[in-house]
Amino acid sequence: MAKFISINASYEIKGGADRFFTVLNLLLRQNGHQVITFTTASDSKNSPDFYPPGTYFTKEYRENGGLKQKIGNLLRIYHSGSITSDLDKVLEKEKPDIALIHNIYHRMPYNIVKILKKHRVKILWWLHDYKWICPNHQLFTQGSVCRRCLDSSALNAVFFRCQKGSFLDSIIVTLLNYYISINKYKRYVDCFIAPSRFSAEIHA
Repeated sequence: MAKFISINASYEIKGGADRFFTVLNLLLRQNGHQVITFTTASDSKNSPDFYPPGTYFTKEYRENGGLKQKIGNLLRIYHSGSITSDLDKVLEKEKPDIALIHNIYHRMPYNIVKILKKHRVKILWWLHDYKWICPNHQLFTQGSVCRRCLDSSALNAVFFRCQKGSFLDSIIVTLLNYYISINKYKRYVDCFIAPSRFSAEIHA
């Protein structure tokens, strides 16, 4: 039996990826595997009242706040010493075999893969959407399917204001995609798991 560390943006269930994170953890435990979880703490009242043993939280994420909070949220998607330090301590203590990474943007930096590799943990990344190849993670903008960033440049996301129709937000997510590509974080991932053949082929 294996020991997993399951990593997601939060413990709250706000969408399909969050629900999958919760159900998969339960399924693995029911089949005799050990599962610990690592997520960001939340100020939301929608968080579960009970967490199973082996639940670890890192730096709290606050969606509502002033300018200082917004700047902090922006910076953490590139680097967060507190998050990587917290993960390092959890890995040192728990010594998992395999990491299951779900949706971590925009709450954890992608360089957590380096910390996992430092501890020789195998990384399986679930492709719940298209964030690796599309700045707004949907392959959809302005009411239609879009492949512009795949076929030419990610700067298309800025030109077409793909992130919530906002020029500034579109610049932020586009810069993140370039940052991920430049740092070659993909090479740290041992296996990407796609929910469909289409997703597997378009990420190839």
